[in-house]
Amino acid sequence: MEKLFESILKAFNPTYKKQVFYIAISGGKDSMVLTHLLLKLNLKPILLHCNFNLRGQESIEDALFIKKFAEAHQLTYFIKSFDTLQIANAQKKNIQLTARDIRYQWFSEMTEEGILLTAHHLNDKVETFHIHTLRGTGLKGLTSIPAKRDNIFRPLLNISSKQIEKYINDHDIQYRQDSSNAKLKYRRNNIRHAVIPLLESITPDYIEKMKPLMDELSDVDQYITEQVQLFENKHKKQESNYVYYPLTCLSNLADFFLIRLFKDFGVQRAQISSLTKLLNATNGAILETKTHTFLKDRSQIQIQPKTDFLEFTLQITDLSATIKTPFGTLHFETLAPNETMQFEKNAAYLNKDLIVLPLTLTNVYKNTKFHPFGMKGKKRISDYLIDHKKSIFEKNKQLLLKDQSGVLWLVNERIDDKYQIQNNTNKILRVTYSE
Repeated sequence: MEKLFESILKAFNPTYKKQVFYIAISGGKDSMVLTHLLLKLNLKPILLHCNFNLRGQESIEDALFIKKFAEAHQLTYFIKSFDTLQIANAQKKNIQLTARDIRYQWFSEMTEEGILLTAHHLNDKVETFHIHTLRGTGLKGLTSIPAKRDNIFRPLLNISSKQIEKYINDHDIQYRQDSSNAKLKYRRNNIRHAVIPLLESITPDYIEKMKPLMDELSDVDQYITEQVQLFENKHKKQESNYVYYPLTCLSNLADFFLIRLFKDFGVQRAQISSLTKLLNATNGAILETKTHTFLKDRSQIQIQPKTDFLEFTLQITDLSATIKTPFGTLHFETLAPNETMQFEKNAAYLNKDLIVLPLTLTNVYKNTKFHPFGMKGKKRISDYLIDHKKSIFEKNKQLLLKDQSGVLWLVNERIDDKYQIQNNTNKILRVTYSE
């Protein structure tokens, strides 16, 4: 196993001897074998042990075992104690999930400059495959445990528990026994002690025979991931506060591809029929996931994080100030008529002589009319935005600057004709807006 293990490390990193390795060590068979294999290669891993305080004296003795082992082998070690039950109750989560979350959070904090090794092996991978299957998973779940993720590497993932057991016996490795691993109230233990033995009684090498299947599932999953990435690079467009895809590129995609494409936007398989209906819906139709809003806007699907409409109104009396809003920043500056004016979409030049303070900045414009500069007559702002093909996302963030007598500027769109610069204008108010 030692030569196999070294080949696995070399494949992961040809210069592995220069790498800083941390081990998530429980003191059980698997993590102790992993530690011994590293020591055989003259590597000095840093040991990270979590005491979840869930098994009374047994948990204390586990931590003491790690301490003595580390000191005997002159290894750096860290032991973190958690009040797991209290944390689980406070977060209203089950204990197993809580333990996993706080463990990996601590590991992440401790291993910023190195690689974290965990001792998950082939049996763990097969067990996880069955757990995910019972939950009704998709392809990603069937790939079970990944060998690599971020700075985490699992070098024993293709090594079975039988091989680990043999290595322990051959090298007389001491380890701790976790009594909770025998309790059948946990689903994983049920699969480990009841389901897997039954399958092995039918097919003795069941664990080994599952490996090619899971490898192939991982290959297929990786291929889909790469194709989705290529699709995103080609079709995904980014605006300041949302992303969008042209409808034409989405119309013939398979359901599994849509799920993978939009998984980071909260789309689940149960919503696929609603998503495909949205693609063919009328303009303005909306689909909401737990995290995002999908909008059918003419020839595209727009997606932005889910937020409630934020009604915003602010009075302004200082025309030399910089005003920060939830949507962007407004800056005021007074110019003389002979100063250079550089016309840009995000800048308005207004006849300051006509402005009556205080000003109002708002995104509430129901039934408000203005006379867009360069156009004939007055127009409702809502109609103007429709004519200019603004989506509901853009409408909700559209700001309006008014004084006491009317609209000055539909921000980043047009000023009101009344406030245009005239030959007899004495002072010019320059207003700029940036998101």
